[in-house]
Amino acid sequence: MQLPGTDIQIVYDVMLCKGVFENTNTAAEITNRLMEKWGVTVEKLHEQALANTPRLRPLSIKREKYFTTDGLYPGKVYYLTNEKQFEGTAAILYPEARQYLAKEHPDGCCLIARDIHTWIVTDPHVKLDAPEMQLFIKDSERILSREEFLSDRIFWYKDGRFKIATPKSR
Repeated sequence: MQLPGTDIQIVYDVMLCKGVFENTNTAAEITNRLMEKWGVTVEKLHEQALANTPRLRPLSIKREKYFTTDGLYPGKVYYLTNEKQFEGTAAILYPEARQYLAKEHPDGCCLIARDIHTWIVTDPHVKLDAPEMQLFIKDSERILSREEFLSDRIFWYKDGRFKIATPKSR
C-alpha cells in the first residue's frame, strides 16, 4: 500500500516478541502470502495497524533547535516520530499526530521523510528551492543505508492529505 499523495510505500510487520534491549523487537514483515494464509485484507491489516501501533510505539514530537539558524526554516521545526525513534515515520498515520498537525499548522506544513524513523516538520514558509535544502536531502540519501532512506521529496501536508511539494504548489 502506498501512502496517498507520496512516493512512500507502507510496509506492515507483526511484532513477535518485544525486545529487552532498547529499540529491539523480533518482527516479521507481513507479505501477501501471509495475508492470504491468515485470510486478512490490506484494508483490515491497515485498520489493525492503526489501532495497535500508537499503543505499541507512542507518538513523540520534539522541537529541533539546530536547523533554525540558517534562515531555511523561518518558523517551527520539529521531529515527528515515536518514543523509540524506531520506524517512526508510521507515526504520521496516528490520529494524535494528525490532530496535532491540524492544530499547529491549520494552513498546512512541509514534511521531509528524514529516514524510516523520523519526519522533519516545518512551517509552510520553508524555502523548498533553496540549494541548502536540496543539499540536505541529497546528503540524507548519500548517508543513509538503502533500507533506511525513504524519499528525496518534500511533501505538503494539509487536512490529512499529502502532495509532493514544489515552490509553487502551496
